[in-house]
Amino acid sequence: MKKSSIFLLGLLCCNPTTPAEQKTEITYDPAAKPQVQQVTENVWVARDYGLANSIMIEGPEGLVIIDTMESVEAAKEVHAAFRKISDKPIKAIIYTHNHGDHIFGSKVFVEEGTEIIAHATTTHYIDRIINVLRPIIYERSMRQFGTMLKDDDFRGNAVGPKLHFHHQYTPGLLRPTRTFDTPTATMNLAGIEVQLLHAPGETPDQIAVFLPKQKILFPGDNFYHAFPNLYAIRGTSNRDTMTWVRSLDLFRTLGAEIMVPSHNQPIKGKDVIDAALQDYRDAITYVHDQTVRGMKMAKNVDTLVREVKLPAHLANKPYLQETYGKVEFAVRSIYHSYMGWFGGDATDLSPLSVPERAERMGKLLGNDDAILKAAQDAYQAQDHQWAAELARMAAARPSVAQEAKQLWSKALSALGKSVAKSIL
Repeated sequence: MKKSSIFLLGLLCCNPTTPAEQKTEITYDPAAKPQVQQVTENVWVARDYGLANSIMIEGPEGLVIIDTMESVEAAKEVHAAFRKISDKPIKAIIYTHNHGDHIFGSKVFVEEGTEIIAHATTTHYIDRIINVLRPIIYERSMRQFGTMLKDDDFRGNAVGPKLHFHHQYTPGLLRPTRTFDTPTATMNLAGIEVQLLHAPGETPDQIAVFLPKQKILFPGDNFYHAFPNLYAIRGTSNRDTMTWVRSLDLFRTLGAEIMVPSHNQPIKGKDVIDAALQDYRDAITYVHDQTVRGMKMAKNVDTLVREVKLPAHLANKPYLQETYGKVEFAVRSIYHSYMGWFGGDATDLSPLSVPERAERMGKLLGNDDAILKAAQDAYQAQDHQWAAELARMAAARPSVAQEAKQLWSKALSALGKSVAKSIL
């Protein structure tokens, strides 16, 4: 298995089978290449051109595009591939939500008369990212998705290949031209009846697209083939877990026979889709309820991180593997959403800074070299988490900072490789 390969989750196949017939293992595909997959007679999904999918629906009067990739460069590739299938005018673009990997390629798809449709709050969240959080969110997004890693060090994102957006790529964001603020909105787009459902989950502005006549559901990012990312480590507000559950419950009422997520591959079969959605909502609910139960028992968040695990009947589902979201991240997010950052121990109210702690630890051990030596010993013993923590502390001491930072990086890299190995 090559280190440079991008892993994809092995998921539910596209044949309409029963849940019992579904494969449960994770499939690692080192040869994943960009492709346009035909889902039905008039629906295609562009996969592996970037982190997210772009979807094309052909109607009698033109095309509808759901999500537009993360950059002009990625969007041009998808646009060219779609144009090999149909030369009809693009009547509408639908943003499932405000995340950059879904909207930063929109300039490429817009033609004269093209509407850009989104929830009424999407512009607010776009402005929040661009005007408030940039550049820190940019930097941390690059880190979360491993964008700047060399191919040999990249292990994959579980929801797609490398994010095709960094300083060498071009943003092509266009703001919505048509919005809705109701729970549902029915529109005729390109001669097709389209239902738009406000379905908060991964984002508050998340919408799902449903074609009632064909029973096709496009759930956006409320379902992908990994444990849901209830907290994004790049830095996001806490995601409302039970609101996400309610959106999944809404999806189950639709009776969809085909589901095309905005990441990973489509799923076919009404029973298969319903089972996957139920498992997904049950997993979120379980982690939420067990975290709240522990909170009421006065357990601190670190204890709950160790204790709360998915039950076996959910943990072994291929679409609930912790390859993107992680249970421990979700536990912390749920805890903090209810209780805030303070865990109840007064010791944590005004903690020492890392440099202060490092200085005092150096004095306690005799010198700064002792901290570095302890970090090196931990690394040699393959105790990489402890090595990283000690190296971070040593890096705060000028006398050993350079060597400590190098060791810190090596320890974090080793941690990442061990996680990837456990998954694959």
